Amino acid sequence: FAPTRRPRGVVQQRVDTSWGRAVITGRLGQCHRDVLDVLSACAEAWRPEGTQGDMLARVDSARLRAALGWDRWSYHRIRGALRDLRAAEIELVTHGEREQNEWTGILTHIVESATPPPPRAGSRGRHPPRSPRPGGTPRDGMMWEVTVSGAWIDLVRRLAARYPLAVTRMRYGVSQAI
Repeated sequence: FAPTRRPRGVVQQRVDTSWGRAVITGRLGQCHRDVLDVLSACAEAWRPEGTQGDMLARVDSARLRAALGWDRWSYHRIRGALRDLRAAEIELVTHGEREQNEWTGILTHIVESATPPPPRAGSRGRHPPRSPRPGGTPRDGMMWEVTVSGAWIDLVRRLAARYPLAVTRMRYGVSQAI
C-alpha cells in the first residue's frame, strides 16, 4: 500500500521472504488499508469459501462506516475502496519442493444484500443517531458478504510471524506500525 491517502497511480510492492516472494499491484493507498483493517475487525462471521483458502466475511455496512467515521466516509467512497481492493492483484511465488505461482486479488467477490440505508437526517452531525435497540448498530445498513482471497490471508499469516505480537495485536494503527 502506498503511504498516502490519495494514491494517483498503480503501485507495485515486492516482498521477498524465506518462503518465496509476493508482488502486490494496484492503485492502493492508506485509505484502502484502513477499509481492509476495519472490515477484518468488524466482520460478524467468517467462514471458508471454496477450496483455495478463501474466506467469506459477513459485514454490516453501517457498522463498517461507523468504525471508519460517519463524517469522513460515505457509502460511495467505501464501495470505491472495495472495488479497488478487488481490482488489485497479488502474485505469490513460493519456493520449496514444488515451486508454485498464484495470481489473485485481495478481495475476490462482494455481494450486497438488502436495500441501501436511507439518508441520515441532519447529515452534518458529528455522531450517528442512537440505536433504537440496545446493542444494535447505529442504524440498519446493508449486509455485505466479502470474499477475501486465500492468497492475501496466507500472505498476512506468513508476514505476521515476522513482527512482534505486541505490534500485530494493536487495535489501531497496525498497518502504519508494520
